[in-house]
Amino acid sequence: MQCWKCKTYGHRSGDKECPLFYTGNRDIEKFRFMHEDPMHAFVQQRKHENKQERIKQLQSLLMSSSSESESGAPKDTSKAERKKRKSKKKRGSDEEADSSNRSDKKKHKKEKKKKHHRSEKRSRSRS
Repeated sequence: MQCWKCKTYGHRSGDKECPLFYTGNRDIEKFRFMHEDPMHAFVQQRKHENKQERIKQLQSLLMSSSSESESGAPKDTSKAERKKRKSKKKRGSDEEADSSNRSDKKKHKKEKKKKHHRSEKRSRSRS
């Protein structure tokens, strides 16, 4: 037998074996699946309950975090953390400045050596 939809052998046009069976009947098959599956309603209800429970947990977490932010203690710790970060940044910029000063000193020494070397050459050539 040859399928009239996909033109392959081994099944008829209305069989579920046909790869094109679900293309035209997607909505009908979804409806059929929901009504024939005994666990479908239970699974959907369970998903909905889990979702609502998760929403409640997140809302309570949000409320607790907002109440903590209104109190003074967490702000003090955040200020201390800010000071630490600021001092670290300052140290880092000081280290960068030191390294740039070092590189400037090295450049200056090289320039001195070049000038000194040039002046020695000139004095040697003159004498």
